Amino acid sequence: MSGLLKISEATVLAIHALIVIAAKGGALATNGGIATSLGASGNHLSKVLQRLVKAGIVRSVRGPGGGFVLD
Repeated sequence: MSGLLKISEATVLAIHALIVIAAKGGALATNGGIATSLGASGNHLSKVLQRLVKAGIVRSVRGPGGGFVLD
């Protein structure tokens, strides 16, 4: 079954990050919090989240107390 669908590690990370963000119910999810819950690299996750922001899927809030929320 492993050959059924090939998707990149970044895509898998994006899907899981979106699930974590959605589970927050509209509250902001931080990069560090998402990375910790997924056991992922914060740097890699940051790049993935930037792509999701550019695509208009999530919105970022900058500064202390900032994070990500579904758009």
